[in-house]
Amino acid sequence: IIRRHGLVPELAQVPGQAPRTREQWEEWSAVWPIVWQKPNSHLSAPPEAPGEEEMAAMRRWMSRAISVAVAAAAAAAAA
Repeated sequence: IIRRHGLVPELAQVPGQAPRTREQWEEWSAVWPIVWQKPNSHLSAPPEAPGEEEMAAMRRWMSRAISVAVAAAAAAAAA
């Protein structure tokens, strides 16, 4: 097929996942033909990592959840 159509193979870096923005789509589709589909906001990751304050709050809530679960398990075992 390559010789018959006069194609020249080349190596190129291509994205491993769907574009998250229209700008990414425009850039990536020049190298790899892809269809633009607006991402579902509930499925996409947040654009930036949580800050220190948010991380501290997450740790507090997770510690509280673990404490409640341990207490519930102890109460169930004692019953």
